[in-house]
Amino acid sequence: MKQLLDDHIKKVHLIGIGGISMSALAKILHKNNYQVSGSDFQDGHELRELQALGLEIYSSHEASQVQGRDLIIYTSAIKDDNPELVEARRLGIETMSRGHFLGLLTSQFHDSIAVSGTHGKTTTTSLISVMLKHTSIDPVLLVGAHVPELGSNTVIGDGDVIVNEACEYFSSFLDFDYTIGLILNIDEDHLDYFKDLDHIKQTFVDFANNARNNGTMIVNIDDENINSVLDRIQSDIITFSTVSEADFMAKNIVYDQHGLPEFDIVHREKVLMHVHLSIPGAYNISNTIAAVAAIYQVTDQLDGLAEVLNNFHGASRRLESKGLFQGAKLIEDYAHHPNEISNTLEAVRKMHPYSKIVVAFQPHTYTRTLKLFDRFVSAFKDCDHLYLVDIYAAREKNIFGITSKDLAEEINHHSGNAEYVGDMKNLPALLKDSLNEDCIFIAMGAGDIYKVFDML
Repeated sequence: MKQLLDDHIKKVHLIGIGGISMSALAKILHKNNYQVSGSDFQDGHELRELQALGLEIYSSHEASQVQGRDLIIYTSAIKDDNPELVEARRLGIETMSRGHFLGLLTSQFHDSIAVSGTHGKTTTTSLISVMLKHTSIDPVLLVGAHVPELGSNTVIGDGDVIVNEACEYFSSFLDFDYTIGLILNIDEDHLDYFKDLDHIKQTFVDFANNARNNGTMIVNIDDENINSVLDRIQSDIITFSTVSEADFMAKNIVYDQHGLPEFDIVHREKVLMHVHLSIPGAYNISNTIAAVAAIYQVTDQLDGLAEVLNNFHGASRRLESKGLFQGAKLIEDYAHHPNEISNTLEAVRKMHPYSKIVVAFQPHTYTRTLKLFDRFVSAFKDCDHLYLVDIYAAREKNIFGITSKDLAEEINHHSGNAEYVGDMKNLPALLKDSLNEDCIFIAMGAGDIYKVFDML
């Protein structure tokens, strides 16, 4: 890797260092001999990893913590009135958004793979990463979750290929420098920032047309929103599909007795490999084809990669097994958008056709709950009983007056399977009364719903 930053920059401070992406950047800076510090209110696995590396971590945001630093990197969640950011700007210290720094970082590599899409980014990035790790490429890998097969969310190799997720929120992926881009799907989300679906589509088009030297854009032609903007994309387009003729296709799809998919991956009529996935869901067939299409752009040496895919059991919080409780199988899943919820429940139903599926869902942000309300109402059709806990606010205030109780009441007008719980701490008693060996229990959401497992 070439020199990342200007010569005068030695000490770098990251505001929001505990986030999955920021912690990865901190590790890269540390490996490149920068003196790294950071602040974050949240505790977690990522912060403990950084502390183990000897990084100076603060659990609050104080103006004094940026003094003497040469560069401040901040996430999109950090507001302009953050005391550290205010002090850095007052002192004339250079400040840089996470997206801008990622753009600098990715520009250092011959091949930069950026995985975008409303859904499936983390799983697809994980699939690309575990395959590349198996090759001699020695890549740099930045994944939006812990990946057991990698032992981390980050791998820092010495090769000339980097892989990272490209998130559309705040249009941050427009800062990235990449040679190979993926668009897995386009859907309504982040409507606190985007005006509407057309705004989202145009932002993905802008991303697609931002590739280095017009690069390569790998797109899912099973997605109607992608198809509607294909004629606006100027990059070299490579297509993938599970149902239509495309450059990369899944053929001969079958499901085993456990509901897991098995299929051939075909490139222009040539069978590249036969895979039997350990992760469920039709959506993961699509993610796998996308990942193989990306790999094929940097190497045609695919020996052993089918076995790597077969042995991949998913990133953390993606249908992650959490053991048993009163005989019931416990699962954690990150789904927080109606489309993701439907896909997850469909996959679980295929795996467990005769089980009672019980879900505890924590809606994520008031805006998403309000703007996608009708879609949330119909998303839980494959669920036998739904517990709804209070909305996870994240960065928002409830200026809309929307609650999980509203969602429960509307769902009950249609299917009658929802129960408003309120505070998450009310869940354990309900689960103790309702779960047994015939049940599958899923704690679902992008907030802190995972804490329920520690309460059982």
